[in-house]
Amino acid sequence: MTLIDNTDPLLADLKFADKTPAQQAQIDALIVVCSELIEKYCNRIFLAADYVEEKLDGNGENSVFIRNPPINSIAALSIRDYDSEELDFDANLFDYQPRIGFIFWKDLFSVSSLDTTNFLGFFPRGLNNVLISYNGGFTEVPAPIKFACADMIKSGFSPELGYGNIEFEKLGQYFYKLRKEQIDKTLLGHRRILRMYKLYRV
Repeated sequence: MTLIDNTDPLLADLKFADKTPAQQAQIDALIVVCSELIEKYCNRIFLAADYVEEKLDGNGENSVFIRNPPINSIAALSIRDYDSEELDFDANLFDYQPRIGFIFWKDLFSVSSLDTTNFLGFFPRGLNNVLISYNGGFTEVPAPIKFACADMIKSGFSPELGYGNIEFEKLGQYFYKLRKEQIDKTLLGHRRILRMYKLYRV
């Protein structure tokens, strides 16, 4: 999904309804491209979605970080033990900090008393050995992100679709002149805002 649509008031200056079909297609394509650029820069998908069996590396500690915070709910969690056997755990055994995006065992004592595990409340070290199903992301795209996206779209839009000294970029089934330098410049111009939402991967 995109971060904004062509009916959003932030794009009112483009007067989408008055544009030719080709220009409308260009705007729609730019909406997709600019949304993808922002999400790539921020290392996240903004709108909430269900993530099924997202694979994380166990770190030998009490908590792990999911890839797409904020966390809205946890549906299931399983761990592959040292013999590669997959052990399922009740989601109620875990708590989480929504905004930061890490999940941790609630009660080490109740966990250590379970017959099904010898992990004693930690996530054993391993590669892709922790599988978490959860709902993560924002219910609405944050306003500063929508503003940055709209600004990039307006900066990249070229009403004239001439074929002079241009650079071609394939957007869907169309080829357009993209003012890529201007889009990149606009993206960097909003980096102070975008960094507030950027996830830094370890």
